[in-house]
Amino acid sequence: VKVSTSSDATSESNESVILTATTTDTGVANKNTDVNTVFFSGEIGKRSMSHKIGAYYSKLDITRLKQHLFSENEFIHFCKSSSEAAGNAYFIECNGISTNEAMQTIKKLEETTGKKTGLVCFDYLQIMKPNDKKTRSEAEEISRISGDLREMGKILPVIAVSNLTKEKDSTECPSAKELKGSSQIEYDASVIYMLWRPDLNLKN
Repeated sequence: VKVSTSSDATSESNESVILTATTTDTGVANKNTDVNTVFFSGEIGKRSMSHKIGAYYSKLDITRLKQHLFSENEFIHFCKSSSEAAGNAYFIECNGISTNEAMQTIKKLEETTGKKTGLVCFDYLQIMKPNDKKTRSEAEEISRISGDLREMGKILPVIAVSNLTKEKDSTECPSAKELKGSSQIEYDASVIYMLWRPDLNLKN
């Protein structure tokens, strides 16, 4: 498995992390090889992202994965799983990116790979910055960023992660009202999914 960085596809301040695995088993190839998926992460570093994705798809313990503690069979399984997971996914570590800057990076990726972009993800909305970069209150900034994402969504499919306004009681399902800057996000978003695992949250 190779974790590589590509400065050609991004600006000087951003690096693209591509998790790939070389294998002769064509059955593990990504089903959709015609488009790119681009993930902008301001929350998780590129190495942590690679570990999390590899551990999720291979079902290996992430601690063992970080320490390279696995058998030969587990390593082969990890290579196949990582190859399937990576496909044409690009993970870009960034801090305070705007949608205009993201579009510039996406265009460079498309020129480099010769493939269109099928999905763009941002983690997370509240640490992005608006396109005009004017000084505003926090609520106004979130509203402007939300609007920028809405405009970007007219060009490409966009998923933006958002945090909550406060620590949520784990025994209760979260609601859209608890999104930070919720009124504007609710207006701009086509769909809002609230992630909650009652089987784990109630148990804990």
